[in-house]
Amino acid sequence: RKGNFGINGYFNGNEQINTTTLNTNDGFSYNNARDTSTHLFEKGNSATTRGGYRSGLSFNWSITKKDELTAAFGYNHFANHNFGLTNQDQTITNLTNNSIASEMASLRNSDTRFSGKYFDYSVDYKKTFKKENQELDILYTSSYGSNNSDFLQQVDTTGRSSSGIRSNNPGKDHQTEISIDYTQPVSENFTIETGAKTELENINNTVVTDTLSKGIFVPNANQTYGFNYNRKVFAYYLSATFSLFHNFIDGKAGLRDEYTSSSDDFPGPKIPGYNILAPSGVLSHKIDKTQSFKLSYTYRIERPEYRDLNPFYDISDPHNISTGNPNLRPEVGHNYEFGYSKSFAQGANIYVAGFYRYNTDDIQSFTTHYDTLTIGGTKYNNVYLNQRYNIGTETTEGVSLFGSVPITNKFNLRSNMMFSDRITANPGNPTVSGFMYRINLNATYEFGNDLTAELFGNYNSSQRTIQGTRPAFAFYNMAVRKQFMNKKLSLGLTAADPFSQYITLTSTTAGNGFNQSSMRQIPFRSFGITLNYKFGKLEFKKEKPKEDNNNDVPTPEAGGGGK
Repeated sequence: RKGNFGINGYFNGNEQINTTTLNTNDGFSYNNARDTSTHLFEKGNSATTRGGYRSGLSFNWSITKKDELTAAFGYNHFANHNFGLTNQDQTITNLTNNSIASEMASLRNSDTRFSGKYFDYSVDYKKTFKKENQELDILYTSSYGSNNSDFLQQVDTTGRSSSGIRSNNPGKDHQTEISIDYTQPVSENFTIETGAKTELENINNTVVTDTLSKGIFVPNANQTYGFNYNRKVFAYYLSATFSLFHNFIDGKAGLRDEYTSSSDDFPGPKIPGYNILAPSGVLSHKIDKTQSFKLSYTYRIERPEYRDLNPFYDISDPHNISTGNPNLRPEVGHNYEFGYSKSFAQGANIYVAGFYRYNTDDIQSFTTHYDTLTIGGTKYNNVYLNQRYNIGTETTEGVSLFGSVPITNKFNLRSNMMFSDRITANPGNPTVSGFMYRINLNATYEFGNDLTAELFGNYNSSQRTIQGTRPAFAFYNMAVRKQFMNKKLSLGLTAADPFSQYITLTSTTAGNGFNQSSMRQIPFRSFGITLNYKFGKLEFKKEKPKEDNNNDVPTPEAGGGGK
């Protein structure tokens, strides 16, 4: 930075060497007539390599002391490669005479490659005024992406000719956001914030598919197509920050109006547009300098993602097929929270909150079993089809706890815990209820002489779903850091799950006439060395965090440095 002009540049990249995940899937199903049963057992591995880089430049011009203009440009690239073998054993039993109708063994070879390149830029203008906290912020961002995925699969079955499919899927996307935010302090205890935001998204994709016939891949017109998807979101918000009863209560209340319009050339029904009014509010009271209460309500909107809407069939596993659902509606949530915080003279602090969340049009995955499923003119047997649907309502009640306790001057403990009960209700189906919890713990010890050790552990319990269970998940990390040269140079040693080669995730799914059990063993163990050297006098500045109104966009600040 020199005078009123500054430049900031960055580049980072990573490459992951080959890691192999083990997969096991055990499924049992009945046909529609209930006179035969099918047992499908799959066991295989999936090797993955991935890598990419991110780069960018930003320019800041302090036009005056109250006018800032920032422009930023970025170029990113990402690629991955997945390949593996899966053994499939299928046994069909005739239930009328309890005899084996057929046995079939096959080996599936799959190979998937993805590559994506993305260019984005933004221009931000910020103006401050004579009155403190009065501010105008105008931001324009745009992103262009092009990507391509290639897929190849071949299945060799004992006593039968090989079958296979390959697909090439090039695509492009363009996203633009324009936002205007304005803050006007009216008095010492009353401030108004208002703003508008537009999001424009355009995605187009092409699917070119060939199928294996007599040892040769030939074009498959039934599974070759192109499609476009467009979404426009227009939003406006108005909020007020205030104090009541001589600063006895501090509060903020707001209302956001969002209109979403979507268009596509997917086959079937079109995606309807919708307008949503989203109120929010928070009230807080300080008992004294160390204690306070907070009561809040937020109205949340979760729009379905493009991959959830895309009707493309993923047939990488012909027995476990997934596809999108263009008819998905947004999920709407009502979140209530009441919390209490307390800090202590020795440096400890705690926060305890009870919460209640109620979601309508809840978006959840659902699996249906088919004896035979025809896709693009091709029949697939014994298929588990997975799609996402708006399924009834979901209610979550629970409590969250946070605490930070300095045991000694050198030893500090921090923990974050959440315990809740989730109830999913879908008309015409049994209500599902399940208890779940999440616990993490962070311990830091300073040995002196700029030597620090840290231990972090996390555990997420298993969760019940409308059709089964999601897996529990646990991991832990350890690190030691030594600083040198007045803390400009630091050397660190890290380890993640050093005593376990894999993290094992087991899930179950059951439905009308079937049940499944799946297990994934993910290689999570790793060891690392980090070396950091800080130089220069400039530092990155951070924006003062704003209240969440879903329209705030972080504003880049001038500054730089080196590491």
